[in-house]
Amino acid sequence: MKPFGRQDLKDESDLGPMIADILNWELPKEMVDSFSVQYLAEFWILATKALIDHLGEERVASMLAPYMKHRGASFGLKRSSASHGAFDLLRITSSICLIDGALHMEPSSTLPELNMVERTIVDCPFREAPVAVCQQFEAFCNGICEAIDPDYKFAYDCMMTKGDKTCHWTIRKKGEATKEKAKEEGTADDPIKRLTNKYIDEEIAKEEYEEKMAIIKKHYPR
Repeated sequence: MKPFGRQDLKDESDLGPMIADILNWELPKEMVDSFSVQYLAEFWILATKALIDHLGEERVASMLAPYMKHRGASFGLKRSSASHGAFDLLRITSSICLIDGALHMEPSSTLPELNMVERTIVDCPFREAPVAVCQQFEAFCNGICEAIDPDYKFAYDCMMTKGDKTCHWTIRKKGEATKEKAKEEGTADDPIKRLTNKYIDEEIAKEEYEEKMAIIKKHYPR
């Protein structure tokens, strides 16, 4: 008598279908989607690590970034044609947030402003990956920007792959970051503004503020 479920195989090529029939699992769609993302994340990480080991980090970044940007532009063009009438920043943001969600990147906040959107990611399947993976994703998102509105730029200022506790990215008009930096540097070089900020932040008392302000006005007249 044959054991339950056993069949005589005419050819070893029949083994695969037989096993598939025995293991005919009905998995929930959410579980299948999760496994797919985990597989994609592992493959992306391993492939990037292998390239870095073989070619070095800088060369891998220069090789893959243009390709990823091209793929992002292709994705952005499809999203752009499917959402006529929407504001460009909104279209860019919704496209990138869609990718974030598909890759199981867990956000804690998304803050939209007039010409800028910023988002904080608190968990990501790529958190232990090489920095080059985030650089590829950054290039992909900039491809989306180029396709929808090339005046905008996507950029990270915090990455878990660099050891930061969270990832943080912004989408803003090109040149806006430079303007803000210049403004901050201008404030840093202005002794009156620096002293006033200290007083506002309660780092110094009123008496010290007034005394130092008198000295500044005497020696650094405007």
